[in-house]
Amino acid sequence: MTNATVQGVTIGASGSPPRVLATMNQDGSRRWIDPRPSYGRYWRRRRVVAYSLIALFTALPWVRISGEPALLLDWGARRFTVLGRTFLPTDTLLLALLFLIVFVTVFLVTAVFGRAWCGWGCPQTVYMEFVFRPIERLLSGRRGRGAGGGAVGVGVGGGGFVGSSAARALKLVIFAGISFVLANTFLAYFVGTDRLVEWVVRSPASHPWEFALVLAVTGAMLFDFGYFREQTCMVACPYGRFQSVLLDQSSMIVAYDEARGEPRGRGRGLRRGGGCGASGCGVGSGQCAGSGHGAEPVHGAACAVVGSPAAEQLGGRLGALLGDANGRGASAGDAPAALGDCVDCTMCVQVCPTGIDIRNGLQMECVHCTQCIDACDAVMARVGRPPGLIRYSSQRALRGGPATLVSARVLAYGVVLAALVAGFLLALSTRGGADLMVLRTRGAPFVIPGPGLVGNTVQVRLTNRSGERARFTLRASGTPGAALRGAEEPVTLEPGERRTLSGMIVVPDGALEAGRSSVTVEVLDQAGRVLRSRRAAVVGPVASAAQTPPASTGAKP
Repeated sequence: MTNATVQGVTIGASGSPPRVLATMNQDGSRRWIDPRPSYGRYWRRRRVVAYSLIALFTALPWVRISGEPALLLDWGARRFTVLGRTFLPTDTLLLALLFLIVFVTVFLVTAVFGRAWCGWGCPQTVYMEFVFRPIERLLSGRRGRGAGGGAVGVGVGGGGFVGSSAARALKLVIFAGISFVLANTFLAYFVGTDRLVEWVVRSPASHPWEFALVLAVTGAMLFDFGYFREQTCMVACPYGRFQSVLLDQSSMIVAYDEARGEPRGRGRGLRRGGGCGASGCGVGSGQCAGSGHGAEPVHGAACAVVGSPAAEQLGGRLGALLGDANGRGASAGDAPAALGDCVDCTMCVQVCPTGIDIRNGLQMECVHCTQCIDACDAVMARVGRPPGLIRYSSQRALRGGPATLVSARVLAYGVVLAALVAGFLLALSTRGGADLMVLRTRGAPFVIPGPGLVGNTVQVRLTNRSGERARFTLRASGTPGAALRGAEEPVTLEPGERRTLSGMIVVPDGALEAGRSSVTVEVLDQAGRVLRSRRAAVVGPVASAAQTPPASTGAKP
């Protein structure tokens, strides 16, 4: 639709050239996003979810389950603890299944609910929209975007401290303090709360590298929430780019009902018995003039009271410009019927934290924050139209098809996820309380520890997987006469402790076939139950080389 202006009332889409990116100006410079808040029903729900998640994110590293952290990703020690369960590098299968479960869960949630995670649960959105932006609005004044994309004040702080240089400096100090707290919370997931507390209470001089790490993460947090902001979602995060392959026609998305809203036009706001109905949209700076109207900012000029000669003349010119569905010019009385429900107030654009126009359809930048829904519902209430012009829906439902969340893709994701969860639980239940690895040592492949015997030196790596101190015993079995020398004494390990023992697997030379045999190395608990076993290959002299003196335990020829 072309842009037109009648009596100061703009009809249709903006006449500015289309943007390549919502956050980039025509000259390539960054277009700063300063969204106007819309305090509707979805915002109130998101606020409850956001502050609950902030409490969860902060408390989770401190929660203990069976003496272990609820979540700890200790990359340095190569230990992952999830819900009190510790995973080590030897848990390759379990870790692979766990990561696959996370990925498939993301695929399933996205296929059903779109980017619900981005708008409702992502820490970037939660902290940006419910911690940093409220502070910024408090100190800088609540702001929104005008018709040209520039920021315009909407009534918070007409002078004094708010918006001053001192307020901006205070904002930076507060942002830095919050970033420092977030940096410590973030690091607690990777270094553990015990080590973090030690860093905090001790002098930075005693741990300069750790202190530098905290400062670096604090700077990264401040850069992200103070400068980079929505660019994290649009540039750095790959999740939005996955939408094209994760969504289908049945996925629930935040969508504009084009069939109901088009053709858009601000003439829809001229209602009998009231003003424009979209006052407060922030477009333009004129004042409503006419009996019965309050002085509210409307669409760039004074709007006339419905029923007055000026309104009748304006309605006729609106109809002449817009026409009806068949392209015919409409009369003054037909002008509202020729337009859709969208009054083109651009409120949906002004409240968007990524700066997009939801009326352009599904876009990669949309994080499903529902701010456009709240803003549009408020405008629809003012103009006397039903809510839901922008709503949660699916592309199929918007075209008149059945509204269903279940599709072949969703069913496939569900089946795969169920299989992965079942496999993970099965592998977890059979993991046991100890882990065992048998590694061959360098040097001679075998030795002769005594007459009729062949020995292979090995290293046995034993890990206590239980949550308490435990005593373990190693033994060799599976071959008659096999023994594990040098590591047969009981070993006591603390929870999660790993120890490497040196030993020798000894078998009778008669157990060798073509110079090879195999032995099972087992680890037993105090009750004599086998917790874990590993097969180990044993090599020795072949029969044809029996006369050749093999390597010995140290005797020189």
